[in-house]
Parts: sequence; C-alpha cells; structure tokens
Amino acid sequence: MKILFVCNGNVARSQEAEVFLNTLKNDEQSEAESGGINVKLAKPIDPLVIEVMNEIGCDISKAQRKFVDEKMVENADLVISFKPKDELPDYLQVHNNIRYWNVADPQHQLVEFHRQVRDNVRIRVSDLINELNI
Repeated sequence: MKILFVCNGNVARSQEAEVFLNTLKNDEQSEAESGGINVKLAKPIDPLVIEVMNEIGCDISKAQRKFVDEKMVENADLVISFKPKDELPDYLQVHNNIRYWNVADPQHQLVEFHRQVRDNVRIRVSDLINELNI
C-alpha cells in the first residue's frame, strides 16, 4: 500500500508522518511519501522539526521538500491530508480514498508545541498502521 501524506509546505507534519510510517510499519510492501501544496523548494525542513525528531532518534536533516503533483496522487492508495478539503487542489479532493487529519500546523511555534505535534502525528500513524494491518 502506498500512502501519501499532504500538508501545506512539506516542512513538518507530512515529513514526520512519512518517517513514522516508513519506520514503524511491519509490511515491507507498504510505503509512505509526503508532499506539500504550497512548497518553496529552496527552503529547508524546519530546524525545530529536525530538532524534535532527533530527540526521538529520527534524523530527517537530509529530507527534501516535495510538491504534491497529480502523479503522486494517482499512485497513492490512500491520501492523508493535514489540510481541510476546501484548501486542496481539485486533483486531491477527488481522490477516491482521502482522509483528513486535524493536526495543528507548528509553523512559527515554540519547540514544545512542535513536540506535541510530533507526538500527535506519531500516535495517528501508529493507529493507522494498526488499522490497515501494515
């Protein structure tokens, strides 16, 4: 199963979800990918995201931001969006298997808020892995 995590800039939540799914899953066939709908490719991953992920042993310092395109969406069996439906491009809204996770955007927040978001994403991804048995 291919799971696509989508957020705004692909600098925090979707990157974290991708790492969590790819490291916590039991099914070698399943994989996660992430991307954003408003990506500034020249900007790096948020340094606070790198910091809070390092705290739990996940080095994402080399992660690259990606723009979600129609091909990524077509190749996904499941799309998880951190953005509300009405804020997504049409090609995402019409995916036949899309879910919306209400997780706050940690942009411009303090490190403790980043930790809360990270932990929330990890719990949701763990629950998803159990639900899908992957």
